[in-house]
Amino acid sequence: MGAGDYPLSETETRAVVTFLLSHPNVFVVNSMDTCLPMHLRAPSTSPSSERMYPEDLSWYKLFDEVGKKITGYAKAGDVFDDYAGGWPFFGHGPDFGYWYLGTIWYSDELYNYARNKDYDGDALLMR
Repeated sequence: MGAGDYPLSETETRAVVTFLLSHPNVFVVNSMDTCLPMHLRAPSTSPSSERMYPEDLSWYKLFDEVGKKITGYAKAGDVFDDYAGGWPFFGHGPDFGYWYLGTIWYSDELYNYARNKDYDGDALLMR
């Protein structure tokens, strides 16, 4: 259980990284998750103020606020403080994007306050 046996051991993750490495023109990435109503970004192993360039951090804080306004989510920010409560959270995509690729990368939650809906009527949510 977990993220896999080793970094990029999962086919889907490896495909995303391979694509991004072969397309240096990509500068914004958005990955999706389904757990909490929040917008997550780097860093995940220390506070933003200690690890990010101040200019970058000011832009990210603006993006945090815009994301909250659009979605109505109460929280947006770095994984370290705003999600993990000051504990390191290793292996997060936005860290790879920010430090390795130089991209703006958010991991946004597609949260519907636990109200599931069977949009196509195939009853798979009940199985």
